[in-house]
Amino acid sequence: MITPEMTISEVLRKKPSARKVLFKYGICDCCGGNVTLKDSADFRGIDIDKLIKEIEES
Repeated sequence: MITPEMTISEVLRKKPSARKVLFKYGICDCCGGNVTLKDSADFRGIDIDKLIKEIEES
C-alpha cells in the first residue's frame, strides 16, 4: 500500500512501475527522493488521492 507519507524513493522501491506515473506529473527521485509523496503532490497541485490511485494501478 502506498501512503502520502512515503518518500519518493520508498514508493519506487515498493512499486518500481510507479516511476512512469511520477514522471508523468513531473515528480522524480533526484536529490535522493527524500521528499514525501504528499509534499511533491502539493507542490505541483496534484490531488494526492488520484496520484496514489494511479500508482497503485500501475
